[in-house]
Amino acid sequence: MTMISEKPLGTILIVDDVLDNLRLLSHILTEHGYHVRSAKNGTEALVTVKNSLPDLILLDIKLPDLNGYEVCKKLKADDVSKEIPVIFLSVLDSTSDKLKGFQAGGVDYITKPFYPEEVLMRIQTHLNISRMQKQLEHQADWLRTSEQNYRNKNEELMKLNVEKDKFFSILAHDLRSPFNSFLGLTKMLVEGTPSLTQDKIQKIAESMRKSATNLYGLLENLLEWSSLQTGIKTFNPASVKLHERISETMASIREMASRKGIDINYNIPEDLVVYADENMLGSIIRNLSSNAVKFTHRGGNVIITVNPNSNGYVEISFRDTGVGMHREMVENLFKLDIDTSRKGTDNEPSTGLGIILCKEFVEKHGGKLWVESEEGKGSTFYFTLPAKASN
Repeated sequence: MTMISEKPLGTILIVDDVLDNLRLLSHILTEHGYHVRSAKNGTEALVTVKNSLPDLILLDIKLPDLNGYEVCKKLKADDVSKEIPVIFLSVLDSTSDKLKGFQAGGVDYITKPFYPEEVLMRIQTHLNISRMQKQLEHQADWLRTSEQNYRNKNEELMKLNVEKDKFFSILAHDLRSPFNSFLGLTKMLVEGTPSLTQDKIQKIAESMRKSATNLYGLLENLLEWSSLQTGIKTFNPASVKLHERISETMASIREMASRKGIDINYNIPEDLVVYADENMLGSIIRNLSSNAVKFTHRGGNVIITVNPNSNGYVEISFRDTGVGMHREMVENLFKLDIDTSRKGTDNEPSTGLGIILCKEFVEKHGGKLWVESEEGKGSTFYFTLPAKASN
């Protein structure tokens, strides 16, 4: 009674130099639903396996070229074929012969003459074990992938939570102080107008303008950072003349600097070009220059320099003669979950968000941002931008 199934139970490679053995085993296995391939020596067997992997190999030991042990060792040394179960089938029946078979990498050993039922049972058993191992490996891979995906999602959620906390912290604390100052000045102006001198009104108006400028800077950073995190902010790099962009931004910064008697100096070639998003570049320049002014004492200096390097990037630096930072603050400066905010030398508010925003904008261009600082002597912020579009 034939038991050939529509779909083969598996592909078996029989390696034997005796033609009668090949015919008998092929007949038995084919009758029970297996797809059979054969090889008459070790070399032919290795070529056959290389061309198409079988599910299991029945391997004789006494072959005309390579013996069965050598064939098995070669199969197990190859990453492609090492997982194929090999059952030795031989007239050699001593314990040492069997041990050599297992040491070579075989999963089983059947002696000749054999019983067809035994051969079929052992083939089925080792095919089931092999398939279960593959299923377990697939499940293990799936679990590893799932675990990594879970970790990635968890890290994203933690990052979002940190960003949310920073956002609400700025809303709850950092914006409150300048708003209270602004409201106090307006109250003083409203309630005291009849008795205020023109000079006093002028001073209050100047203070109000200063508070409004600080508020505007904080809100602008907050909105830019928020739009970056939510993916709203677009990225459109183009060739930008650096001297022109810095000069435009300095128009508003110089007013802030002049109130503290701080000189801002730069000497940048007018034809020097960087490949950058103009709005992001403006934000980087604005934040680094205002930060330098904010933490520099009255009468200090801010110097902007550029240095095109051989790697196709332009290095830009903002150096101040301000209060500087200690090593721990420098190390934590770009960490959103650690508060490094402090007031400027004229009590200007600061959230620390502007520097983090600069770093994200610079990295968006493929550049780097870093800082060198010495407490009591000042800081220098460096960043790089591509000189032209990458190919």
